[in-house]
Amino acid sequence: MSLAEPEIYPTLSCLLLPLNGNDVLLPKSIVKEVVYKPNLTILGDEEDWLVGEIDWEDYVVPVISFERLCNQTRVAKSNHIRAVICYVTENTESFPLYAIEVQSIPRPLILDSRALNNHDGMMSKYSELISYYVKIGSKELAIPNFQKIEEVLLTRAK
Repeated sequence: MSLAEPEIYPTLSCLLLPLNGNDVLLPKSIVKEVVYKPNLTILGDEEDWLVGEIDWEDYVVPVISFERLCNQTRVAKSNHIRAVICYVTENTESFPLYAIEVQSIPRPLILDSRALNNHDGMMSKYSELISYYVKIGSKELAIPNFQKIEEVLLTRAK
């Protein structure tokens, strides 16, 4: 009698960004670095999704509030802001990097393909800004639509 081989599922290394409203998952492959207390030049007002810019390694990196981009309430600013610097997914010369504002420490997470769900009822909630939802236990985590975020940033940059 032989034991059945366990089924192997593809995995994805991610960073969990705790945000106000929905927590967000980013594949580690697009994350360049997490910067603690960056020197932020504020551009917009509290209601604007484009928070400001940071000078980082010879780049001026736009910083976005994903909450505001999704029309959610932005977490009150604190002295402990972090910026998750991400590579753009499309080849663009306007900006090679952008950052997502977070208030607490992102956590590493490894997912397997069984966690990916695209809940039709949830998709309309944030229109084009969310590609997928991942359900872990009772918690739903959003995977952003990176191409749409970059399109919005390009539009603002012009």
